[in-house]
Amino acid sequence: MARITIEDCLKLGYNKFELVHLVKKRIIALRRGKELLIPTSNKEVVAALREVEAEKVRLRESTNLLSDGLAEDVLAVDKLLLDDSAVGEPVDDSESTADEGDIPGVQEEDSVDKT
Repeated sequence: MARITIEDCLKLGYNKFELVHLVKKRIIALRRGKELLIPTSNKEVVAALREVEAEKVRLRESTNLLSDGLAEDVLAVDKLLLDDSAVGEPVDDSESTADEGDIPGVQEEDSVDKT
């Protein structure tokens, strides 16, 4: 496979902070047993970047930051609004419930409720 870089993912519209936050959350999910969304033999960081580039996971802005439990972290980083519950959510904007033991905000594409 072709080499992937952070710059490739930045072309999707994320800033570096958002990209690092998303990749970190996805790596944690992979370490907790979540399946890869794109088959690869690469390390977790590269796999997560490939998933971001393929738009299998994404961040979504929140209108209610305080209920996300991230207020202190986000306010410390240039008042950036991130919806932690939407990290890794597929592009189709469908809502689904997370399985017990899932990382909040990390959601795989095949687990989305298509109703």
